[in-house]
Amino acid sequence: MDYNPRGKINGFTLKMIAIITMLIDHAAAAILERALNCYTFEVINQNRQAWVIVYYILRLIGRMAFPIFIYLLVEGFLYTRSAGKYALRLLVFAVISELPFDLAFSYANYWYDNYDGVHWYTHWIGLLAHQNVFWTLGIGMLAMWAMEALRTAFYEKEDNEKLRGLAWMMLRVLLQIVIAGIAMIAAYILRTDYGQFGVAAILVMYLLRNYRIIGLTLAIGVLSLQSNIEIISILMLLPVYFYNGERGKQMKYFFYGFYPVHLLVLTLIAAAIGLPIFAKF
Repeated sequence: MDYNPRGKINGFTLKMIAIITMLIDHAAAAILERALNCYTFEVINQNRQAWVIVYYILRLIGRMAFPIFIYLLVEGFLYTRSAGKYALRLLVFAVISELPFDLAFSYANYWYDNYDGVHWYTHWIGLLAHQNVFWTLGIGMLAMWAMEALRTAFYEKEDNEKLRGLAWMMLRVLLQIVIAGIAMIAAYILRTDYGQFGVAAILVMYLLRNYRIIGLTLAIGVLSLQSNIEIISILMLLPVYFYNGERGKQMKYFFYGFYPVHLLVLTLIAAAIGLPIFAKF
């Protein structure tokens, strides 16, 4: 990947930008959205319109996080000593994070009754309706690993005489398209965060890894196909442009552990201020 040697932003700074904007986004989704949907929560109802504006501002800020995670994932894949261990680590934290994720965000199915107030119904199957972002990153990592293995395996064959080399290259491209399709279908079926668009964005960034600004721009464009508000994350091109390629302070497991821990904390805060967490039957 190309870097800006005169840039002042290192990998640690990029990660901090990502987790801070993610925290802002998740606070809005796990607490404020809950409060807005709970019509008996007087603090919100006293000035509901203003809180709705605050909610959307916070969610817009949160759009900044995922493109940085994509960029750092691809960079990590390119420089890791073991893509298999990297993918396993992502999937292990996907499992660890699933219950905190479900507790924070699985409350959304509700209906309002003027006589009885708000009733929250969450069927147990609903816990499987939306999976956390580690699953998306893990699937993307496995897809990159498979595509890179193909590229390596076909490298010498593609260097042969022109016609035969072209045939091998076309076969490799076809197989890589199949891998990308399988990964996107897996994300769609599992209903992971950002789904097939998230996996596609990861693979776009991987394929254009030598042109990081172009790659990230197109990756954000892919995310915008899912939701047009994702286009606001184009602002993240600025810190990525000034990224100098240096790792900075190493706190690898802090960043992994932050995800499930902050979701649990947000859920506990929501419960502490009287917002509904669990289903009532």
